[in-house]
Amino acid sequence: MTRDEIRLARARRESAEARTRLTGTLIEVQKRLKPKALIEEALEDLREKADEIAADAIETVKKRPFTAAALAIAVLAWIFRAPILSAIGDVVEKMRTRRDTE
Repeated sequence: MTRDEIRLARARRESAEARTRLTGTLIEVQKRLKPKALIEEALEDLREKADEIAADAIETVKKRPFTAAALAIAVLAWIFRAPILSAIGDVVEKMRTRRDTE
């Protein structure tokens, strides 16, 4: 075999190996781009992020429990503002009624 034939054989072998690697890579990319795989990956990322946020929140609450309690109370008051205002209005109305009847 001549030098050129050896080089040509080596180039063909390297080309075949590169094609095989490329095919494997393309198959892997196709698997990862399937909607189900994308959703699973996104959900896993969300779970990891939620775990990080929860750990940070727990650490913050441990460092500042009174601030965290005040914030929780403020959020709950905002969420339940309509029933709270309604109850306050009822109490005020009862007080006016009592005052007027006395």
